[in-house]
Amino acid sequence: DAALARQQTAETRLRQVQAHAAAAAAEARRADLSDRLNRALAARQAVETAKAEAAIGPDAAALDRLRRLEATLATARALRDSTATRVSIRYLPGAENRLRHGERVMDDAAVLPIHRDTTLDLPGIGSLTIHPGEGPEGLADVAAAEEALNLALEALDLGSIDAALQAHRARTEAGARLTGAQAELDAIAPAGIEDMRRPAGQPGAE
Repeated sequence: DAALARQQTAETRLRQVQAHAAAAAAEARRADLSDRLNRALAARQAVETAKAEAAIGPDAAALDRLRRLEATLATARALRDSTATRVSIRYLPGAENRLRHGERVMDDAAVLPIHRDTTLDLPGIGSLTIHPGEGPEGLADVAAAEEALNLALEALDLGSIDAALQAHRARTEAGARLTGAQAELDAIAPAGIEDMRRPAGQPGAE
């Protein structure tokens, strides 16, 4: 009878230990699942944020087009300046920086292309207006190139090539973040977040 009693006590204690161990294991699984679920939700938020940012700004094709338009404009300006009337000045000692074109001071021996009627200020003397006649060749080409570039920038809601470069850089960086966040999400929840929630007793909408 004593041996049977000890056996029953031992079995009771064994069941208690097993129940405690099972509860501890279940709690560990719940904690692990909760941690993975939180990390999966954070990764999904990162995916959504990066995806939205990766859709903003010019893509590589749009940036290439802007660069071609910029190069066309630079070429047109160079051709225009090559046929333009030019003005330069050589100052006498003590008379430096007397000639101005708007806010710009004409440096000694600097060459200023004149594309249209231009007035140069001579402080203390007066002003000098230069009339280049019909003007240099290529004025229409420059105007057309400027308009094409401006229209392309406006279509992208950008104000300059520099702004386009910055927006493209931000888009590229967001694309890289998107790739990393998506890889992390796939690793944590390969079957999806809803599949992770079902074992935890949390079915239904997110």
